[in-house]
Amino acid sequence: MNLQVPPAMGLYIHIPFCLRKCVYCDFNSFPVVPGAAERYVRALFADISRARDMIGGGPRPSTLYIGGGTPTILPAGELAEIVSACAGAFGLESGAEVTVECNPGTADYRSLRRLREAGVNRLSIGAQALDDTLLQGLGRIHTSDDVRACVRDARLAGFANINLDLMFGIPHQTVRRWAGTLERVVGLAPQHISIYPLEVEEGTPLEESVSRGDVVLPTEDDVLAMWDAAMETLETAGYSRYEISNYSRPGYESAHNLIYWRNGEYLGLGAGACSHYGRRRYYNARLPLDFCLAVEEGRSPVSETIPPAEAPEGVAMAMEMTETAIMGLRLADGLSLQGFQERFGRCLRGVFPGVIEDLAASGLVSESGGSVRLTRRGLFVANAVFREFVSPVVS
Repeated sequence: MNLQVPPAMGLYIHIPFCLRKCVYCDFNSFPVVPGAAERYVRALFADISRARDMIGGGPRPSTLYIGGGTPTILPAGELAEIVSACAGAFGLESGAEVTVECNPGTADYRSLRRLREAGVNRLSIGAQALDDTLLQGLGRIHTSDDVRACVRDARLAGFANINLDLMFGIPHQTVRRWAGTLERVVGLAPQHISIYPLEVEEGTPLEESVSRGDVVLPTEDDVLAMWDAAMETLETAGYSRYEISNYSRPGYESAHNLIYWRNGEYLGLGAGACSHYGRRRYYNARLPLDFCLAVEEGRSPVSETIPPAEAPEGVAMAMEMTETAIMGLRLADGLSLQGFQERFGRCLRGVFPGVIEDLAASGLVSESGGSVRLTRRGLFVANAVFREFVSPVVS
C-alpha cells in the first residue's frame, strides 16, 4: 500500500494480551500463553521498522497511545523499549502526549516509575468500577483497593495526567451504587474520566448469561438515570464533558482520541490495529499469530482495506464524509460547518439534505456558533442520530 501521511498524525500500538478475558469483553485481546508475548514484541519491533521505511520522511506523530488488551502485562522495561523504538523510528513531536493503558492489577510504583522515566506522560487506568462485588461479576482481576493504590503509585511515580475508565449499566448495579462510585472517583481527583455504558456483545460469556436469565441488567430507565447522574456529578466537580463519554479538567482532554473524533489520520501497529489515511482504513490481521507470521515472513500485516483500493474515489469520499459528520457530533464542540466545507469543498447541508433540519425539529441537535451539536436529549439516542448520516450525496 502507498502511505500518504498528512501534516499531523497519531500513532497507536496494540498489545493484544491480558491475564484473563473479562466476561463482557469482545476486544481484540487474548489470555497470554508462554512465549506468545515475547514473540509478539519481536514482531512489533520489526513492524515499527517496516512502517518507518514505508512512510519515509513523513511528519512526526503528535501522540503515541499503547493500548490493549493489557499493555502493563508486559514488563515495564519492554514497554519502555517500545516507546523508545517509536520515538526513534518516527520522531515524536516535542511535548507529544504518550499514553499507556494500565490494569490496576498489573502495575506498581516501580513499573509505573519506569514508564514515566521512559517518557510516558499519561496513564489510562481501567478501573471500570470501585465496587468489589461488581468487579468480580465483570471478571476483572483487580479490586477497588488496587485502583486506589494504582492512582497513588502513579502520582508518586510522577504522573500528572491520569485517566480512569468506568462502566455503568453493570449487572446488579443500581443508580445509588453508581452515584457512590462517582463520588469515590471524584475523590481520587484524576485529570480525566471516561464513562461507558456496558454493551452486551454477541458471543461473550456475559451474553450467554443474560440469555439464560442468570444475569439481570439494570433497566433502560436506570441506565439513563446513571448517565444523567454522571453528567451532573462530574460537571459539578469541575470536569467538562468534551465528548459523549469523556470528561476532563481544563487542558487535559485526550489529544490522541481527539485525532479519532476529528477523523484525523493515524498509524496503527500490532494485531488488529487500524490505520486511517488517504481516505481509507487499513486493518491488520486480528490474531497475534497471523500478525507475527506476516511480519516474520516480510509481508504486510494488513488484511483488509476499506474501501478497497480499487473502489472509486467517490466511495472513499462518501465514507469519510459520513465518518467526519458522525464523529464530529460526538464532540461537545460539535461538527463545524466551516470545517466540513473546508475539508470537502461541500456544504454539510448539501451533502446531507434535510437531515439537520429534521433532527433539529425533533430536538435532537441544535446549531449555534457555526456548529451542529447533539442536544441533551440527542445524547441519549446518539446512535439513532448518527444513522441519519450514512447516505451522503456526493455526486
